[in-house]
Amino acid sequence: MQEHLKFFFSTKLHRFISAGFYGGSSNEYGESRPPKASLSFRDVKKLLENSKNTSFMNLKQYWDVYFELGQLNDTFFLAKMRDREYVELLDTFIQRKSIVNGDKVSITPAVPGLIMPGRGDPNTRIPTNILSPNNYDNQLLWRY
Repeated sequence: MQEHLKFFFSTKLHRFISAGFYGGSSNEYGESRPPKASLSFRDVKKLLENSKNTSFMNLKQYWDVYFELGQLNDTFFLAKMRDREYVELLDTFIQRKSIVNGDKVSITPAVPGLIMPGRGDPNTRIPTNILSPNNYDNQLLWRY
C-alpha cells in the first residue's frame, strides 16, 4: 500500500508521477524527508542525467498533472504537488526570453508577486498575470 501511495499515473502525460519532493538521490524520491536546500537545478540535472527511471516534468507538464488531479478530486496527491516551504525544480530553463527548446516567451517581472495557479501562456504555462503582494489574504494565490 505504501508503494501505491508514492506514485500517481497521469493519463495526460502517460507516465507515473512521484508524490513528494526531491531529497538528493534517486532512491529517496517520494520519501517524507525534507529536500536538501543546497541543491540547484543544475545539481539535480547532473545527479539524474544517467537515470533511466527518473525524469523531470517541465512547467506545462506540472500544471497538466496538477489540474488532472484536481479534476479527479485526488486531494492526497494534489497536496503532494505543493509545499509551503519548498519549490520543486521543474525542467524549464529560460534564457534570453526563450525556453531552452526554442519557444519565445514573455516574462512578466515580479518582485515579489502572486499568481493564480495554472493561469498563463497556454503553451508554456509561464504566468502572464502577476498580482500585487498586497493580495496575500487570498489563499488561492501562489507566490511567484
